[in-house]
Amino acid sequence: MARQSIDEFLRANAQQQGSTDRFVLETSEILEVNVDGHVWAKVGTMVDYNGEVRFERQSSFDGGMKKFLKKQVTGEGAVLMKMEGRGRVYLADRKKKIAVFDLAGQSMSVNGNDLLAMESGIDWDIEMTGGAGITSGGLFNMKLSGQGMVAITTKGKPLTLRPPFNATNCLSG
Repeated sequence: MARQSIDEFLRANAQQQGSTDRFVLETSEILEVNVDGHVWAKVGTMVDYNGEVRFERQSSFDGGMKKFLKKQVTGEGAVLMKMEGRGRVYLADRKKKIAVFDLAGQSMSVNGNDLLAMESGIDWDIEMTGGAGITSGGLFNMKLSGQGMVAITTKGKPLTLRPPFNATNCLSG
């Protein structure tokens, strides 16, 4: 390992300044969220913050009784907290890599445990994944749709699957 001075270390690892984007990747494993209003984030991922931000754990019934029952029956879904106010919040989840998406009326399906953060304009629901879920460890995922930013985490390079997809396609070579 090469030697370096403290000043060199601080310069090489300095916080990115000046971005007004809602979600900013500080590193591949740390997300800066510029909160102005409210944003949802996975409980337990906040590592630091500054400003006037309040944190409130999502109620079991946020999203209505139907979503509550789906979460209870399937075991899918993220436990979220609302970050509300104005400031910067830094999120990380066990050294997982972070990917940020801007959904513009599109939708995506993600394992609830891998949802890191989403803007308030994103709607979610729990859906059956089809054949893929059986071989990848789960039968249900969270469907995210609407307008806004979404941040997800992965333990490595993700595999993206596009419809139509079924168990026969998954198991055949």
